[in-house]
Amino acid sequence: MAFQSFAFILLFLPFVIIVYRTLASRFSTAAANAFLLLASAVFYIQSSLTNAILLAVSILFNAVIGKRIRSVPENSAWFWLITGVSVNVLFLCYFKYAAFLFATVAPFLGFPANWMGKVAFPLGISFFTIQQIIYLVDVYERLCEPNSIFDHSLIVSYFPYVSAGPITRIRDMVKQLHAPRNADGGGDVALGLLRFSLGLFKKVVLADTIAIVVNAGFDQPGSLSLVEGWLTCFLYTIQLFLDFSGYSDMAIGIARMLGHGLPENFNNPLTATSLTEFWQRWHMTLTNFITNYLYTPIVRSWGKVTRQKAMTATLLAMAIAGIWHGSGITFLIFGLLHGVGLASHLAWKGAKKKMPNLAGTVLTLLLVCFAFLFFRSPDMTSATKMLAAISGGQGFGSLSILTPALKSNWRITALICALGPLVAFMGPSTGQFAKTCQFTKPLAFAVAGALLVSLLFLNSIPEKGFIYVGF
Repeated sequence: MAFQSFAFILLFLPFVIIVYRTLASRFSTAAANAFLLLASAVFYIQSSLTNAILLAVSILFNAVIGKRIRSVPENSAWFWLITGVSVNVLFLCYFKYAAFLFATVAPFLGFPANWMGKVAFPLGISFFTIQQIIYLVDVYERLCEPNSIFDHSLIVSYFPYVSAGPITRIRDMVKQLHAPRNADGGGDVALGLLRFSLGLFKKVVLADTIAIVVNAGFDQPGSLSLVEGWLTCFLYTIQLFLDFSGYSDMAIGIARMLGHGLPENFNNPLTATSLTEFWQRWHMTLTNFITNYLYTPIVRSWGKVTRQKAMTATLLAMAIAGIWHGSGITFLIFGLLHGVGLASHLAWKGAKKKMPNLAGTVLTLLLVCFAFLFFRSPDMTSATKMLAAISGGQGFGSLSILTPALKSNWRITALICALGPLVAFMGPSTGQFAKTCQFTKPLAFAVAGALLVSLLFLNSIPEKGFIYVGF
């Protein structure tokens, strides 16, 4: 069941909000949480019963390991932490990388490359696995207490973020889920509906329309001109931002309607003046994980921190982040490009050199678009063709490939392809806007209009899944 579906928007979500808030205000928080766990289970089972069983196994395993870490002497707790983290990593690696690795070595073993087939991984596996790794580390570091199996099940399977984040620390959610609910939740519902509506508009109206042109470009990379190649890469960057930030807005909005707060995930990243600043604004909850649970342990394990060690740790952490997104050399290259860019920025800062903000923004955007070329390409063959396109090897100014993608609704498609970048580059982020806006009648009409337009688009085009749900 997708956020951007009529079944979710018109049936599931209103029902869950009404019942949850009624139970919380008239009965007890425990009753409301029991219902919320049931609702989250129903939401997740829609993807696959097998997936739901795998999620349940992961939850049970980590709940038990978390308790084990704190029930044994400190000199034994390290063993259980390493065991827990290792099993989580192997669990993730099997579903995301086993088929790729087997296909790579199969010819040397005398098996057909496709013998293993494609392994379908559970919905949101990358996100709920990271969340539970953070939990085990926090328990070991005594930053939080072990959860009960009920609490752990509810927090990990919590339907607003189980599919694609934001990555939320379990210890932060425990406090919220056990806090008394305000009987008058009108303010939370209004603010949540605002975030949800803006996110839905960014996804189904902007991102999914821009995807028409982007897909046309990446479907024929060997025929693109220089202009078409760069335009395709640029629009994909805009599409990905609107798609994923739209999901994050919707997740934050749903949680707010339930009375819960989730961390912000985007803060106008495409206006960053450096790659370091970009990652401080893009997928911020993943950046926090990379910084605190990958980069910091790596660099500290090497003794005294030097600039060279910091640059090497950055490169290694971003390579891991790249392959976290998926198997294949393209994801590794994506991570390495960002690692090299971040390490270069460290060296630049160390040399105490300065760059005008506009130049920094342009260079950062060019690198981001270039790296996303590999992120979007299905394989190295397609990526190589796209590289030829953006280098001018297939012509310079033609628009013969992208123009047919506009089809009969070319005016609307062209308008949205122009509007998308304006949303990405101008004005406050949706999080900033939600914090400062005043609930007036014009705003209410604007939100209603955005929701109505989004529903009309949903009714007229095939439903497209969120990009990051695939990771």
